Amino acid sequence: MERQMKSKPKVFCIAICAIITMLLNVSSIRAGSACDESITPDRKVVYKTVGRTELKLHVFEPSNHNATSDSPAIVFFFGGGWGGGTPKQFYEQSQFLAGHGVVCFCADYRVKSRHGVSGIECVADAKSAIRWVRQHATELGVNPDQIVASGGSAGGHIAACTGVVKELDESDEDANVSSVPDAMILFNPVLDITPETGFGSHRFPTGREKEASPVHHVTTGIAPTLLFHGTSDKTVPFEQATRFAELMSDAGNRCELISFEGKGHGFFNGKFFRPKTKDTKPYHTTMKESEKFLVSLGFLEKAVEKKITKPNIVIIFTDDQGYGDVSALNPDAKFRTPNMDRLAKEGIAFTNGHSADSICTPSRYALLTGRYPWRTRMKTGVLGAEAKCLIDDKRLTLPKLLRDNGYHTAMVGKWHLGMDFPGKRGQRDWSKPVVDMPLDKGFDFFYGIPASLNYGILAWFEGRHAAVPPVLFSSKKKNSRHSDYRIMPPYEKTREETIAKRNRGGFEIAEDFVDDQCLTRFTDKALHWLDGKVADAKQGKPFFLYLPFTSPHFPVCPLPEFQGKGDCGAYGEFLIETDHHIGRVLDFLKSSGIEDNTIVIFTSDNGPENPWKEHLEDYDHDSRGGFREGKRSVYEGGHRVPFLVRWPGGIEAPGRTCDALVGQVDLMSTVAEIIAAGVPENAAEDSQSFAKVLTDPSTRHQRLPLINHGNGGESRYAITEGNWKLVLPSKKHPRTELYNLASDRAEQNDIAAKHPDKVKKLTQDINRIISRGRTTLGKAQPNDSKYWKELFWISEAEYEAQVKQRN
Repeated sequence: MERQMKSKPKVFCIAICAIITMLLNVSSIRAGSACDESITPDRKVVYKTVGRTELKLHVFEPSNHNATSDSPAIVFFFGGGWGGGTPKQFYEQSQFLAGHGVVCFCADYRVKSRHGVSGIECVADAKSAIRWVRQHATELGVNPDQIVASGGSAGGHIAACTGVVKELDESDEDANVSSVPDAMILFNPVLDITPETGFGSHRFPTGREKEASPVHHVTTGIAPTLLFHGTSDKTVPFEQATRFAELMSDAGNRCELISFEGKGHGFFNGKFFRPKTKDTKPYHTTMKESEKFLVSLGFLEKAVEKKITKPNIVIIFTDDQGYGDVSALNPDAKFRTPNMDRLAKEGIAFTNGHSADSICTPSRYALLTGRYPWRTRMKTGVLGAEAKCLIDDKRLTLPKLLRDNGYHTAMVGKWHLGMDFPGKRGQRDWSKPVVDMPLDKGFDFFYGIPASLNYGILAWFEGRHAAVPPVLFSSKKKNSRHSDYRIMPPYEKTREETIAKRNRGGFEIAEDFVDDQCLTRFTDKALHWLDGKVADAKQGKPFFLYLPFTSPHFPVCPLPEFQGKGDCGAYGEFLIETDHHIGRVLDFLKSSGIEDNTIVIFTSDNGPENPWKEHLEDYDHDSRGGFREGKRSVYEGGHRVPFLVRWPGGIEAPGRTCDALVGQVDLMSTVAEIIAAGVPENAAEDSQSFAKVLTDPSTRHQRLPLINHGNGGESRYAITEGNWKLVLPSKKHPRTELYNLASDRAEQNDIAAKHPDKVKKLTQDINRIISRGRTTLGKAQPNDSKYWKELFWISEAEYEAQVKQRN
């Protein structure tokens, strides 16, 4: 990138060159891909009606924006040769700038292919859009003196015309409201239409090309301009940008031209508009330069340089929530999740994020230890409420790591990793403490329940005791609003009474326990704990909160105030309630003045429970997000889950997506790198840090092969490297399967027979990772057991030989 400066006496002038191109044939973009739908506007408003055609502005607003905000605004115009295009081209730029305080509008305007118009009408629409925003500035919360016109290629041309060409306004609009912007940011714009020296004259009426060419209208007093342009642009020659910059300088106007050496047309597009783009550095550079330009104009305040201390960390872990249950990840979702969406908008959405297993207990083990759960004694299934904790006391956990590095640590919610309760069922002594539980694994504070609600021993445990112990009995009751069950009064005094009334075994429960109070109680207690740690956090002693909710796992039991919301029945209502409580946490962090240096990680323990099929049929809602199968499955729907990370003070270029492979098992090493903590060789064996993705948008994260585990009727293993996923054979499924997830995200086309070398290589990889006891570099570590029968594709002798070789 080269910054060119033009200056004359008493004139500060810099020239900048274009970054945003449009595809001349927008239909070539892969419609409907996950990337194409990962960013959506906050709303759309009509700014102009021509006949039966309504032209709309797609609006992106900063967080907490309202009509009193008085924010700067930018209006983006897409490219497409005045013949096609889509407002989506600038969605990614809009999301970025909205995250920095700018109200962004992506304008739709008339084009040749859809409306039969010439470029003259395109310019008129652009002027109408600027005028409409200024006319409605008060209700939009926009400063009418801080409106920027922007666009790429043909869109850059019409944006430039709003600031340079004095004519071409609609004759029936209010001329007392100016259509001239207060600044321009132009991405490889067409600046000369004339047949002799320009481009695009075929889109304009003969004889009117000069009338619509900005280079022929440069005068003194034009708004400050920033230009981005590639020196190897074959569509709009770089010469147009240099000529315009010189003319602006000669007229005494400020114009910055930033040239991108060797780049062609449209180099500034990010991965949202161009999913196959490999070099996103120009996109990030243009956004940073745009922000600096707006700061220099006084439209934005200069970001205060902050020394980042160890960040606070909050992990919100939902239960059985599918990838498609976040509206930011699934625009077709039948309910909205504005607070989950807020995390994506203000942070990073990892669109290829995975739980380590496809059911509850093992996923939680991996998240807290950085180690695959099948390395433990438990190869399949989940624990009940009462069991020896799956995490050994000597194992380093995420809360232990953080506590040892000066953090307050708390867990509020569902544990499901085993606890040791005093006595046996029917012979409990609740005056004695619960042991082998969260307080023994690194947490200073615990409030919650031992496991999923159907496993019983249900009480509101705080520390090692419950204020109201579980001395009554109950069992599942019919749920009138969903195809599962409820756990609610009345309860019985003995297990025998429960069996007699419901013909099924009873579990222990406290008198004051009701299933639909979990989310409220957990959030209330979490906020109370956080409130007591704010002062310490501001003085340099950070906190870690692990908040595993029970939703949307059975029982699906939304509170009455959420019933009737959304279009997916009780399930959608339950997720809307979940989102509400996430919003309470985010609002607390903001109001307490600690959100900037708090990392919030949001994810789910596995894919959606079986009723996803009912929801798809009854409501046309796909909790899987288009992936194959759901909870318990080795296929993507079983373990590709929502994975959102927000850190206002640490994430560079928030509002982006990352399609690199990552796992929840990676959180321990990621956190360790962020806080500069060492991890011993016998800990976090399968955890690979992705911290650089947060702080450097140009990072191309390459995950070591990631193993996933199907944990249903039988145990199945899969290994993914890049886009290649190998599903290993099992007793019931003796065939090896290979999928290319880049072209077959739904895993419908097994191509193992076509790629035997890839099958061989990935099989060797999974064998090595399992037998070495670790994924990462370092000394081989033992698994907690010898060969297990679920390793169907390798014999015990072969396995033991490999273990011996590795060690």
